[in-house]
Amino acid sequence: MSAGLQRRIDPWTLARQGGQLQGEIGLEGMARLLELLAGWEGCCHLALSGSLDDEGQAHLTGRLHAVVGMVCQRCLEQLPVAIDTALDFTLVADEATAAALTSRAETLVTEPGALLDLWALVEDELILGLPLVARHADQSNCAPQERCFGSVLAASPFAALHELVANESSDNSKE
Repeated sequence: MSAGLQRRIDPWTLARQGGQLQGEIGLEGMARLLELLAGWEGCCHLALSGSLDDEGQAHLTGRLHAVVGMVCQRCLEQLPVAIDTALDFTLVADEATAAALTSRAETLVTEPGALLDLWALVEDELILGLPLVARHADQSNCAPQERCFGSVLAASPFAALHELVANESSDNSKE
């Protein structure tokens, strides 16, 4: 699903013309992203604009936003995760030019006139925007521990061992 966005674009032309792209890209075609998610319904909203700076260097800037489902690592329940990422790329024709740049923007190496797979770029940025460990921001939103670990909760990991040693000691004292 894509509302008004082509899969392949010429980023150099977009920058030279000062063009803007805005629309949605469905998540269902993003296989690498889907492997990391618990739910994938929905789409990514993208706004992208091209420009040339005072030195004639081509830039792509914009923002993407999506809400995806991941598994909370505290309670193992699904939770929605919002990804809101700013995009700031400097277009360069080769790696040597990229290495020589001093700007803070991320470089995007693509030959002038070559088409860029916009959807793959968006998928990469969504993956980079995922949290390393998904969890509810407020622990009170997590399911109770009994639901995750069964109904028997020990005071410490060694509580059962302590009880076993105590029972064995009392058995030995009776003999």
